[in-house]
Amino acid sequence: MLFVGIDWASVGAAAVVGDSGALMKLWSWKLMRRKGGPVMRLIEKVSGEVTEHLTAACMGKYCAEQLEGPYRVVCESQYVQRNARAGLVLARGAGMFVGPFLSRAIESGTPPGDVVRFMTPGEWRVKHFGKGKRLSRDQHKIRAITEAHRLTGLRLTDDEAEAVLMALVCHNAG
Repeated sequence: MLFVGIDWASVGAAAVVGDSGALMKLWSWKLMRRKGGPVMRLIEKVSGEVTEHLTAACMGKYCAEQLEGPYRVVCESQYVQRNARAGLVLARGAGMFVGPFLSRAIESGTPPGDVVRFMTPGEWRVKHFGKGKRLSRDQHKIRAITEAHRLTGLRLTDDEAEAVLMALVCHNAG
């Protein structure tokens, strides 16, 4: 079984851990402006492979196709604070990225309810770190980077670190 954690945004990351909890794949991406229009630049951190995709759905399909065997996915829910339109754009992108993971799993016979789960940042942090004192967003990001570095030995961005920790939350949930 593989476990996928996704920190979706125009600059984001997805991590895959195996049954042992070891990191197997780590993708990070960034929305790039090109003459032909925007593209998503995807980098696989372990191999260094770089690909470009026209849409979040194309990028999600590419990532889902890299996985062999059954998997579960945890994707961070989008938080809408002041700008509802920005939150909707992010939520649509997350749905497009996660959709191919769900489609592929259903085609292989996995019940849809067992594949993808959306969690707020607060939910997955409590599951990984446990309850603790209230921290600012920046403090949470620093804590995630420190913890992911301790677990993987890699220097990671905050998006990559949070994707790794979400994959481990998915792994630990069984």
